[in-house]
Amino acid sequence: MISIRPADLTDIDFLKGLELAPNEAKLKEILQGGNIQIAVADHTSVGFLSFSILWGTLPFLEFIEIPVSLRGRKFGARSVRAWEQEMKSRGFDLVLTSTNADGDAQHFWRKMGYVDCGALTVRGKAAEIFFQRLL
Repeated sequence: MISIRPADLTDIDFLKGLELAPNEAKLKEILQGGNIQIAVADHTSVGFLSFSILWGTLPFLEFIEIPVSLRGRKFGARSVRAWEQEMKSRGFDLVLTSTNADGDAQHFWRKMGYVDCGALTVRGKAAEIFFQRLL
């Protein structure tokens, strides 16, 4: 079972060890914002999620990372489901996320029941596909 909890300064060492972690000063700044959740399995941190609430009404999952050594164990899918439950408990009935059109993550989101709801292209980069899921 996976649970999520708000990240705090005690999570810095875990977060610094992740593949795409920013430097420690930036991590401290991010943690002050309060929208970082730590995914926990058997009292061990197994990943993190970053989200925002767009216009005060739409939870948007900006980023999820599971350490390479822990991938393939369904921690990502279970972490997303835990985040969705958290958003539902806050009264939201729809969540959003996005990913690059040229990456494999789009298949993950569709498998998780998310449906395409738009795309954005900027400065010659691959399109960003947006997904939504009713809770």
